[in-house]
Amino acid sequence: MFTGLTVFVLLGCAPAAAPEPITPTPAFVTATLPATPAPRLTEIPWTQTASTTPTALIGTTTTQINVRAEPHSASSVLGLLGASTAVQILGKDPNGNWYQIVYEVGEAGTGWVASEYVRVENTGAIPVVGGSDSEVTASVREQINVRRGPGTDFDSLGTLNARDVVTLTGKDGLGAWLQIAFKAGPGGKGWVAASFLEAPATDGLPIVAESGEVVGTSTPTGVPLVPTQTLVPARDDGDSAEVPAFEIAFGPSGVGSTFYSSAVSTPEGDAVDWIRFTPYYGNITISLACTGNGPLALELRQAGEVLAEGQLLTCGETRELTLTGGSAYTLRLTLAAGSFELTYSRYTVSLYGAASR
Repeated sequence: MFTGLTVFVLLGCAPAAAPEPITPTPAFVTATLPATPAPRLTEIPWTQTASTTPTALIGTTTTQINVRAEPHSASSVLGLLGASTAVQILGKDPNGNWYQIVYEVGEAGTGWVASEYVRVENTGAIPVVGGSDSEVTASVREQINVRRGPGTDFDSLGTLNARDVVTLTGKDGLGAWLQIAFKAGPGGKGWVAASFLEAPATDGLPIVAESGEVVGTSTPTGVPLVPTQTLVPARDDGDSAEVPAFEIAFGPSGVGSTFYSSAVSTPEGDAVDWIRFTPYYGNITISLACTGNGPLALELRQAGEVLAEGQLLTCGETRELTLTGGSAYTLRLTLAAGSFELTYSRYTVSLYGAASR
């Protein structure tokens, strides 16, 4: 049973940061170097001239690393460089996480390597290159899935690692998910959770529906995620109170946090979703962000019994609870019934639990 309940009302609907389960992908390959010689570096004159073409700086690899076509670890591998290999550095991404080097088999004779594996004396002299004034880039905080759509219920297209650089192309109606340029995705696009990116202001990014259609250029509260005429029933994930769609047990070290994102609809589609969690200590903060054309409500249950009278949360609210540590609790998310028209809501539930003291 919970012993205390504090209510906080959010002005916005954006969820906070939270990890999700993923399949690890190494940041670089440690395979044996090929027997055939690596592509030779293009010679660049080192004497100062009146030309405006930038002179490359010399760097040295500290370990065996991949040379990639783009500045992120999901990009295609152009080749391998061994440890202590000299490279000619032409520029860096805006965050300095990746260096562009001379590499003749790459497009335009260049490639990208992770800067943490290259030693160079004067990093301040390396110019920022790539992209255009209209592009918005962001840096990945930690390894995360790139998904087919704006939610954890969409299939994973691949993973990005910490310090990868991505180009932002849009956002969902909540601003909780960002669309990025991703060659492996449909139309060359993918989606990542905004809370895992170090990004500039995203107010100018277009709002993109799940169908790929641009439906706006700002994120006011209550904007439908998709146009009314293109609403489709939420996919039935087959979950129940006994077999929830998502389950998490907070651990004994650090401050545990997570989130889950999906959709519900009525009278067609999946009208109810279930999430189960077990706090390590008693303090748990829950927030609910959602958008669509119908109200979504959340209840807290334990052993099948509702612990609070009526609904626990509605869209845009946050509450801090004091619960019994080590006990399992279930969240029930549902739309109000009673309409013959399709009612749809995409949501994100964020959970923060104090895991150690």
